[in-house]
Amino acid sequence: MQATTAFRLSWTPILSGVFLFYLPIVWIGYDPVWVYGMVSLSLSYQFFVHTELVPHIRWLEWIINTPSAHRVHHASNPEYLDKNYGGVLLIWDHLFGSYQAERSDIEIRYGLDHARSSENPFVVAYEDFWQMIKEALSAGSVGKALARMWGPP
Repeated sequence: MQATTAFRLSWTPILSGVFLFYLPIVWIGYDPVWVYGMVSLSLSYQFFVHTELVPHIRWLEWIINTPSAHRVHHASNPEYLDKNYGGVLLIWDHLFGSYQAERSDIEIRYGLDHARSSENPFVVAYEDFWQMIKEALSAGSVGKALARMWGPP
């Protein structure tokens, strides 16, 4: 995986509403320039973690995301699914039980665990979201709909 993979991050920020996540920070008084700067620094850090050149640094993964931990995040192996969500800090993954170290006995398989229905980039970007909405609307109960929206895949 090349470091330039990080360039694809947030190619649909306006359409996906990612910017809405940061509005409360601005509303409580943080300068939008500082918020933009911190988001930019976070995305710049993603440049570092998207590489296969850096080996596993076990002690560092107790605190921050490393290329090894991020490789696990992108893996489609069953052992690695739904692991290592932290963009910069991995401490949350340790606290919530979603941390998984890269294992030497399992070769990482990148990509999806299912085939896509289209090559259209907009379908690729939003297909799972729309499928999740359809399933939630036909769930039959509020509890099942919430489980579909917020539970594991």
